[in-house]
Amino acid sequence: MQLYAARFPNDFEGVVLVDSSHPDQIHRTSDLERLESLVLALKFLGPLGLARILLPAMEGDPDSRDIVVREQERELLMTNRTLQTVVKEMSAMRQSLREVGDSSVDFGNKPLVVLTGGQRRAEWWHHMHEDLSRLSTNSEWQVVDGAGHFIQHDRPDVVVDAVRRVIEKAEAKVDSPLP
Repeated sequence: MQLYAARFPNDFEGVVLVDSSHPDQIHRTSDLERLESLVLALKFLGPLGLARILLPAMEGDPDSRDIVVREQERELLMTNRTLQTVVKEMSAMRQSLREVGDSSVDFGNKPLVVLTGGQRRAEWWHHMHEDLSRLSTNSEWQVVDGAGHFIQHDRPDVVVDAVRRVIEKAEAKVDSPLP
């Protein structure tokens, strides 16, 4: 979304970033190297069905959903098709982050809400998300307590509320008289 916003600044009215990547995370963390190792493992273990047994699926807050729902999510996340998609996404991560970093992303005064999963306590991740909130002069940054990376699973109410706030702010800008 950040790259899209840089390339097509007139084609959106507001943005909600849900535990989003940051273009500088290549330099601020070794997470990318760990992800690349995981991608390599998924390439080989996924087609054999071993990824389902050996690798943990991100679960977020276990109290946020019924056990049956969490088991269904795990089953969906660990299918070969989903694992292949994850491999493709992670394989392109460095290039994607570089492209965003090389562009001049500036949302101006367009509404922006940055949501950060609260289970990730890493200070560098919080700093990067606070930094993302500076892409707009009309922004909010919210750490979502109890949520993991998939905030939309753990706290869908927070994501829906963020989208509503962005829409309301965008509509208010359109309705306000010009100076």
